[in-house]
Amino acid sequence: MKIKKGIRLIAIGFLFTLVNLNLTANSYKINVTPDFIGWILIFFGCGMLGDYVKGNPVYKWGAFLLAVLSAGLWVIDLINPDLGFDVHYLEIALTLITTLYIVLLLGLLQKISRDYGSAHTGNLGVLKIVYLVVYLLFQALSLFIDTLPLEVLSVIVAVAGGAALITAIVTCIILFRLSFEIE
Repeated sequence: MKIKKGIRLIAIGFLFTLVNLNLTANSYKINVTPDFIGWILIFFGCGMLGDYVKGNPVYKWGAFLLAVLSAGLWVIDLINPDLGFDVHYLEIALTLITTLYIVLLLGLLQKISRDYGSAHTGNLGVLKIVYLVVYLLFQALSLFIDTLPLEVLSVIVAVAGGAALITAIVTCIILFRLSFEIE
């Protein structure tokens, strides 16, 4: 098992799903750090976790599914201005699948952390819950988007978005630290 390398690939994959660098020229925008690269890295990272993922294809192939879906959205974003294609429902489905996958993956990483006696086991459990709460908060907000005043909605979205960003950054840091603890 190459657990240390697998966890590092997963951490780097999280960075790609976190960071969006866009180049813009003549009102044409391209994301140069697309999410699908991160999901591909997570796919390969899960493949290195050996017995932890053996017999449970959800971890490896879930990341592959997310890579395919996010690559499709990336391509649609490239051609979207010309097609006028509405991807709202696809984005909602991708967000739901992503959230469920991350909760499952953090559970797996928490088990690995526990087995190696890491101090980050509890942190991974908390992050798992925070991911789920932030997702539910965003979904609840979408139900009230037409009824809340714009000022209130913008504050709530900013706070929830900040919480999501901080959670993602902390996840990356904890995964890198976990990889350094594993021999």
